[in-house]
Amino acid sequence: KTRQPTKAATAINNKMLTIIQNINSGRLSVRMRKADILACFDGKQKLSAVCHIMCGFRLKHCRIMDFFTAWFETPWLYAAYIVLPACLLLCAKPTLKAWRQNPQAFGVLLCFFAVFWTLGAGLDGGQLGGLRYHLLGVTLGSLMIGSAAAFWLAALFMLPHMLLTVGAQNLAAAPLNVLAVTLPALAVAELLRYAVRRFLPPNLFLYIFINGFFCAAAGMMATGAAITALLSQSSVFATVDLWQQAFPVFFLISWGEAFLTGMFTAIFVALKPQFLLTFDDDFYLNRQNSIWPSES
Repeated sequence: KTRQPTKAATAINNKMLTIIQNINSGRLSVRMRKADILACFDGKQKLSAVCHIMCGFRLKHCRIMDFFTAWFETPWLYAAYIVLPACLLLCAKPTLKAWRQNPQAFGVLLCFFAVFWTLGAGLDGGQLGGLRYHLLGVTLGSLMIGSAAAFWLAALFMLPHMLLTVGAQNLAAAPLNVLAVTLPALAVAELLRYAVRRFLPPNLFLYIFINGFFCAAAGMMATGAAITALLSQSSVFATVDLWQQAFPVFFLISWGEAFLTGMFTAIFVALKPQFLLTFDDDFYLNRQNSIWPSES
């Protein structure tokens, strides 16, 4: 005998059907709270299922590094509208200086962004199965044209990238996306590059390995931590699932980021050192330079 659903179960199904229809039609309000949806269920064991619906749009097409407007409350978006122009204004002067020194490097880096941001991986299982990730290339950009100019170029590239990945309806989240994806990696690049020049001898191997390879991996991990922390404040993802399932993926793709950045850094040092604004022949190729001071 077929078991008939209770009135309560029917009401829950109808409400969830309405939510899914609102998501698919684009009418999902950014003010929708997770608690309002959880009221449909018994217990917290359904939290992950609810997060799947609210992430929605089908997670297999969703990129965790390309933000949807519905993921964030309005204050987060408004704050990014203020912070991003301020950062761009502060970076404008060094960006113009880098452009005048070598405009060809900007074009090359733009091509690298197009390649890096299409290379990625994703979760195929678990509560967040289907989320996609991509490489960055901003550490390589920091070495090529400086962190300020790389930030400007990444901010400009984010617009067409989001148009292709999440659509024009989510461009309102572009400023927040730029800040979360680029600033942590660029901050790590600046910090490590300063530490290398300040505390280590001017050795070519150290420049390639630390500024290129290691810095790219650390920058990807910093970006992953920033994105995970930001998304955990939204009403879309379960915080536990983010840190236990989504964040570890950044460790895996950081190896690809590090390998490609280190490889292209070595290639440019050998063949096109003029494409590396942070590389100085006289400083790094002096015969007196060595890793160990006793070898000098």
